[in-house]
Amino acid sequence: MIRFLTSRAAESRPSLRLRRFLVPSLIVLLIILLGIQIVQSERGYFGLDGLRQQRAQLQGQLSELQHVNNQLQIRIHRLSDGSLDGDFLDERARMVLGLAAQDEVVIFDHAETILK
Repeated sequence: MIRFLTSRAAESRPSLRLRRFLVPSLIVLLIILLGIQIVQSERGYFGLDGLRQQRAQLQGQLSELQHVNNQLQIRIHRLSDGSLDGDFLDERARMVLGLAAQDEVVIFDHAETILK
């Protein structure tokens, strides 16, 4: 068997070539993994698109709720003591209490009450 002139300490250490490429390879791998996370994660680019869609949906719900709120504010104002609207009060009394004038004809819709 032929033995080359190397020391035993050199045989136990990893080669310099492997050491030279290990750290840069790990750094490149880390950069690639972080790039993938930036693009595909929940908080990345594609996650941002989902958040934009959710925001548009919530903006629609907000506008609907604001419209309902405005309608309720108008009704509250019409029923307040300072600006009592007689027609509105008459309409609400008829609807809530089931009242009708003597010369009016009342038609009951039984299909509507069955569905409720």
